[in-house]
Amino acid sequence: KNTSNILHSDTLLSALVDIWALIHPETLLVFIAECNAGNFRLSSAFHKICNQINNSDIYLLPKPVCANLHDCKELKKLRKLEFISKGIYEQGISPATWFNNEGKCITLQNGRIVVLKEEFEARFIADGFKVYDILTSPKVMVRNPNDNQENGFYYQTDLFLLGDANHHIDWYFLVDNKLDDELKKDLDDVLHKLVHLGIGGERSSGCGALESIEEFDFNLNIPTAVTGYQMSLSLVIPRNEELT
Repeated sequence: KNTSNILHSDTLLSALVDIWALIHPETLLVFIAECNAGNFRLSSAFHKICNQINNSDIYLLPKPVCANLHDCKELKKLRKLEFISKGIYEQGISPATWFNNEGKCITLQNGRIVVLKEEFEARFIADGFKVYDILTSPKVMVRNPNDNQENGFYYQTDLFLLGDANHHIDWYFLVDNKLDDELKKDLDDVLHKLVHLGIGGERSSGCGALESIEEFDFNLNIPTAVTGYQMSLSLVIPRNEELT
């Protein structure tokens, strides 16, 4: 099983449902029914680079799958790329110019992220800047003398948010919320309890822990030339007619 570099929507929703069952069990089934009716939707959680020099934020979004179909001289780099910034989406910059040194974009995370130069301080060493790292380390199982285990080793893979002294890394996720006022109040309680209970993992060692949570408006202004396309920001189960 692989460790993802984002928090997938099913993991996030599972954490919310688990906490909801603990603190508001009387409305849990109502909330689940509202989710099934499409009145509450959330995205996966992505990375936000908080530039503390000019007090601005860079929101990272997944690279569209269709970007790999563009006529690009740097095809290997394009396929390696995983995230692009909200600013690139909004300016409608073609993948063909993402890797042009004289253009508007620069790469981070050793070529896995591309952002606008104006979003990220160009005087920093951009490509070597890391938003996250994934490390695998060997662990030792607690041995039971009654077991005939020959090997007590296993491997644990962890995701670490990095950044540097001038760039703090946060998680963010999007919510489409059409719940009634009572359920919205319960949801607010659940989200704030998420800070204390975490999103899973070994919380005693800091895995899955959160420092705080805040709500903000998010607008993505896509140029009209590309609004004929759609991209999911969460896990989906496509219908048969959507498979192509």
